[in-house]
Amino acid sequence: MPDAFGTRPPEQMRQPVPILLYHAITDDPPDWIAEFAVTPAVFAAHLDAVVASGRQPLTVSQYTDGLHGKIPLPPRPVLITVDDGFADFAGHALRP
Repeated sequence: MPDAFGTRPPEQMRQPVPILLYHAITDDPPDWIAEFAVTPAVFAAHLDAVVASGRQPLTVSQYTDGLHGKIPLPPRPVLITVDDGFADFAGHALRP
């Protein structure tokens, strides 16, 4: 079946790709975002689970390039996204 761009995705992309979406990563979220926040420890546990599962994190650009057949995708891709880009992301999620 053609995708939204009118092209047929490669066979490998007919499988669902998990997308982990984060809004805030903090130990003390404000009330207005608290239900959508995770602690740094929970975020780290999620990333550990991704690694343990053998999944390969991709950028959105890599994923779309794979959908259009420009690059091969790994057998077990996953997208990890940050919706709002709060400062807590840089402080708790971006680590060397």
